[in-house]
Amino acid sequence: MLIFMSYNISILPGGCFKTIMRKFLPGLIALLLFVPSIIHAEVALPAFSDIPAISLPASAHSGDVWLDNNTTLITLSDSFAAITGEGAVFGNSSVTILQSGSYCISGSSDNLSIVVDTAEEEKVTMILNGVDMNAHGSPYILVLNASKNVTIECPPDSVSILQSAFDSDIIATDGAYDAVIYSKEDLKFKHSGSLYLHSIGGKGINCRDDLSIQDTSLYIIADDDGLRGKDSVTINSGSVFVEAGADGIRSNNETDEGKGYISISGGTLYITAKEDGIHAHNDLSITDGRVFVKTAGGATQQQQSSGWPGKGGFGGGFGGSRGGFGSGKSTANETSTKGLKSETAIHIDGGEIEINSVDDAIHSNENAIIAGGQLLLKSNDDGIHAEKMLRITGGNIYIAQSYEGLESSDLQIAGGEIRLHASDDGINAAGAEKTVSSGNRGFGGGHGMLSSTSGTMQMTGGYVVIYADGDGVDVNGDAAMEDGVLLVYGPETSMNGALDYDGIFQVNGGMLLAVGTYGMAQSVTGSTSMPVMAFTCNIPANTILRIENSRGEPAITFASPKNYSCVIFTSSILETNMDYSVYADGVFGKEPLDGIYSDGEYANGTYLGTLSL
Repeated sequence: MLIFMSYNISILPGGCFKTIMRKFLPGLIALLLFVPSIIHAEVALPAFSDIPAISLPASAHSGDVWLDNNTTLITLSDSFAAITGEGAVFGNSSVTILQSGSYCISGSSDNLSIVVDTAEEEKVTMILNGVDMNAHGSPYILVLNASKNVTIECPPDSVSILQSAFDSDIIATDGAYDAVIYSKEDLKFKHSGSLYLHSIGGKGINCRDDLSIQDTSLYIIADDDGLRGKDSVTINSGSVFVEAGADGIRSNNETDEGKGYISISGGTLYITAKEDGIHAHNDLSITDGRVFVKTAGGATQQQQSSGWPGKGGFGGGFGGSRGGFGSGKSTANETSTKGLKSETAIHIDGGEIEINSVDDAIHSNENAIIAGGQLLLKSNDDGIHAEKMLRITGGNIYIAQSYEGLESSDLQIAGGEIRLHASDDGINAAGAEKTVSSGNRGFGGGHGMLSSTSGTMQMTGGYVVIYADGDGVDVNGDAAMEDGVLLVYGPETSMNGALDYDGIFQVNGGMLLAVGTYGMAQSVTGSTSMPVMAFTCNIPANTILRIENSRGEPAITFASPKNYSCVIFTSSILETNMDYSVYADGVFGKEPLDGIYSDGEYANGTYLGTLSL
């Protein structure tokens, strides 16, 4: 039953009022509420950290180092090197290390190289203690052969500087030594000193095997990739600063099983890259540490999502058919400028991550799993994109800007806190292909106009807040919600809806609030086991709307930061065979969290009508 009060109420042309949805049998009620217009307030966004620019120091200097009697001393002086000890020789503008052992290198040089070429079983350790090297057309440090790993140590308080210029025609040759430090063997960096690498025309570090960093402070300026480990890159601690003309950090083994991965378990990374920030062919995992990435100058203006079908025209208005889909904006020749990227899988279990990217902030060609961490993302394209499956079980995720916030064929949310802003869809659960079919899309649910066998969303926990200019939640197939909180502040234009799905949208637990425009609105459907409120209205942004039962107990009190004309609300707090009164405006004793008011007193609201469940 609907009871009207004298408050400028009218009904949509051709509309009718029905009893609100009862258990297992959702229905529809349309209530048009007019409230005086107020200014649409902007939603405050968190500030991103500044990534410090790298400045090369004026000179190198030595640090605190303890050397045993077996350490060989190599002292560089212009184009000459003095060697005290065994295992190394000088000739042809290079120092060649021929035996395993420890080598302490100091001094300055022009056009000299350190070459490791040993077949012995023990490892080689190079201690860079205040080294200042300049070269042209070749690496400073070149590891050709070493049966075990080569370790580069930077003593505490030491500063070493290595600069090299590479000819583009030389480094374009397959197998060219194209980095300031180039290694064909495993390479490790240790200790807390500082190492500056400046590569003009080439890479900073190129390791053709496994590369690991512990404690060292690395500063890399490179026209090509900053840091590359073909088989793997492992960062456990230390600081890594990269300014790269291509990828910031990359692992690119595409042929050996289990290789081509990047693992970050600690340390601090500041990466500025013209292409991808961190790019692994196989797994990319972050369990701890602080990671700051900016690609191609960072996100500026919004643009259409890449790699997924672009939206075409609409075939009709309310209750009509939607038009077809065009092609996505990406092409094979586009430069990739993603924040985190993997061809197979991304795992984030912890850490503090900030990404400001032109392309997707986080992108996997297959799967992505986020179980923890603090993520602050900003992108001209998708916030988080996984072609096959995206699963979120924990963490605190804030997507401050995106074209589409979360995008995957199979989207699973089981935990964590997610807040996202999207210029198009907030959540898009879609396959790579969509097909067009006829049908009606009316408020209250039912099949939409597009049919697709792919694209599902399942929510079994977590807390999600969506601010979307397109569809709030867009699912090509079926959606199911069993638990958690889903708040959708959807579109203000009639070509989109707070909820948009092509199969069913079933809610059996948790709380769902979805507000947006009426023109393309859908409610939940299927075997939804909770009462659902679905009504139309015209409410300006930041206006308090309160719904309470006949006992005066609040069902929900909220204020959307956007104008809206329909409300969909379901929660276990709702009761069948209960009347609910609707109020607008008024005052609340406490500030809202994500638009929801709680634990305070509401007063002076204007009574608009009663909804009967």
